Amino acid sequence: MRPGTARDAVERFCAIFGAAAGDIALVHAARGGVLIAGGLSAALTPFLKESAFRARFEGKGRLAHFVRQIPTHLITHPDAALLGCARLVKGL
Repeated sequence: MRPGTARDAVERFCAIFGAAAGDIALVHAARGGVLIAGGLSAALTPFLKESAFRARFEGKGRLAHFVRQIPTHLITHPDAALLGCARLVKGL
């Protein structure tokens, strides 16, 4: 791959995204899992699965064993936010 290509930028983004998501999961002790949502995440689904996202998510040195047990889930439904709001309103 040539440096500076669009694919290189997406792969770099996925790696940084994974590192940041792992940091947040660690700070919040998200043992139940991390949900990733949003239009950009859904559009990057094939890249996220093949990228360094998960390796960087788990790459937390001495705490890697803790983070490795935290599952990550990608929400791809286009109306996830509206469905969640509807469910909340229904329960009131």
